[in-house]
Amino acid sequence: MDVYRQHAPEGAGAGTFEIARKRIRPNAETVLQPHSVPLQQLADGGVVALGLFVVVILAGIAVCVCAVRRLSGPERSAAVALVAAPAAYLGHSLVDYNWDFLAVTAPTLVALGSLAAAGRETVAPRARPILGVGMVALAALVLVSFSFPRLADRAERRSTLALANGDLQTALDQARWAHFFNPVSADPWFARARVEEVRGVLWRAEDYYVKAIELQPDNPLTWYTAGIFEFEARKNLCATYLFLNNAYTLDPKGNQWTKGSPLDVARDAVNEGICAAGS
Repeated sequence: MDVYRQHAPEGAGAGTFEIARKRIRPNAETVLQPHSVPLQQLADGGVVALGLFVVVILAGIAVCVCAVRRLSGPERSAAVALVAAPAAYLGHSLVDYNWDFLAVTAPTLVALGSLAAAGRETVAPRARPILGVGMVALAALVLVSFSFPRLADRAERRSTLALANGDLQTALDQARWAHFFNPVSADPWFARARVEEVRGVLWRAEDYYVKAIELQPDNPLTWYTAGIFEFEARKNLCATYLFLNNAYTLDPKGNQWTKGSPLDVARDAVNEGICAAGS
């Protein structure tokens, strides 16, 4: 709920709970989702997402009630037993984030689909080309939405492996593919920046780190990664403090803030006037 309050009424964004919570977490423990699907929808997508979730729940209830009323005898008993699956899912969703797990959600949807079709009269199939095209397009969209992020992760890992083996061109090509498959991820920018670091083109590496920050300004990792680059590669304590201080603001309870860390070193230098002196 605290995440939603900070981003009301639109929410923090889909899948961003882990990042948004870092600013307010009481300790360094990482939490991927709130243990409640309604709260998950509210934190990620705000009132609109919660409203759509309520519509889905009401539609599921309508399917269950209509199926039971439509059937009789042993078929009704079977339908009542089948209703137990979505009912249990709904109850469990209030205390856990089972929406994220296919092994839990898929059987529930199959049960709802069976209930929606149970007891209905069979009709002769009709050719519906528009519906068919729409279903193919929807299936393709779902396939792309599931596959592209995973393809991006694989490309980013191949880029890292190629960089470790000294194959800079392959590392750069794979980083570009990672960005193509997932342009909203900061990891491909990190991968491209690492290649430029090894090449010694530090100004371009810095530009890529800045692009990652511009892409995800609320993510402390983008600021932290840029700060460590400035500290280790460019030896620029002014820029180090700028980036790491923003990272600290977004994640004050992180384990990376140890005594004598690069942030402490950069802060001491700034307090001594190194930036004011133009160094």
